[in-house]
Amino acid sequence: MYISVVGEDKNNVTMLNQNGEVWSFATSLGEGGDSYSSYPSAMSIPRKLHVTWRTDDAEPRKNRNGLREPSSGFEGGTILGDYTVQVASRIPDDVLDFIRKNGSSLLRLKIRLADHGVLVGWDVEEWYNAIGGRTYRYVMPGGDFREPQRDNGEVVERGWMIMPDGKKVEMDWTR
Repeated sequence: MYISVVGEDKNNVTMLNQNGEVWSFATSLGEGGDSYSSYPSAMSIPRKLHVTWRTDDAEPRKNRNGLREPSSGFEGGTILGDYTVQVASRIPDDVLDFIRKNGSSLLRLKIRLADHGVLVGWDVEEWYNAIGGRTYRYVMPGGDFREPQRDNGEVVERGWMIMPDGKKVEMDWTR
């Protein structure tokens, strides 16, 4: 899983799955604050995510022991972003079939918080044998955005994201 931000920094971020359970959280995301997570065992893909971010005066929610803890999400403060997005239903069956058939391949779910909403993307981390050893590449990308494609650090294809009006806009992402 990869969570990132485009636009203003996002603070006190809470992502709840369709059951209202905390799926992910972050005290701060933005310049240099992207979040990468990997799960060694199978993880279910959420059907949908309800994502909020809040002002700095928000507090961690209480956990089941009554203690305030960031991993329980955030409450209070002023909500600056409040979006619900479909996730699982958007990932094509051919992507999931490819992963099932290629046991060493992994789904990379990408969530990007933008000032105008929450973008969902995905690709497959495909491991293969190359000259010099085993390595991976990202294949079968899809969704609302794509990072720039690089070759030896040089951008060979610019990144893009879908705007609220449905137009695809090339982006100048450097991270």
